[in-house]
Amino acid sequence: MELSRAWLVACLVVPPLTGCVTVRTETPMAPPVTYTCCETADIDRLYAPGQMFTLHWIVEESGEQSTTPPRPVDLEAELTGPFATVEALKAAMESSAGPAGPATFKAETVRTSSEPGHRPVSTSAIPTDAGTGFYNLVTTVTYRTPG
Repeated sequence: MELSRAWLVACLVVPPLTGCVTVRTETPMAPPVTYTCCETADIDRLYAPGQMFTLHWIVEESGEQSTTPPRPVDLEAELTGPFATVEALKAAMESSAGPAGPATFKAETVRTSSEPGHRPVSTSAIPTDAGTGFYNLVTTVTYRTPG
């Protein structure tokens, strides 16, 4: 499987209060449906301990008829932080070590199929011992081979 990593330029183009997003995608063959991260409201915010993190996956249909059955898909989201400011998060993104923070936590993996019309959501509670701040979001989409 080919692993591609894209550092989204969203950090530089969207409003200054937006956190940075890292995306990893594994796709052996083009599926009839693709999943990408996420609505701006999911990342354009300051998170506090005990708060619920919710990520609404964007689903795009290729428009092509597929002759193969829908493939299983794993959707993962991980937050690392907190960072006191967006600037501190961006500086961590630019460092060679990457965006490390005192807390890293994952939303439960969403297992779905690449069927059109499905709108998956990843959720996770921000731990009560985590700090308030901006968190770096890393998403992973893995299209698995059926069977």
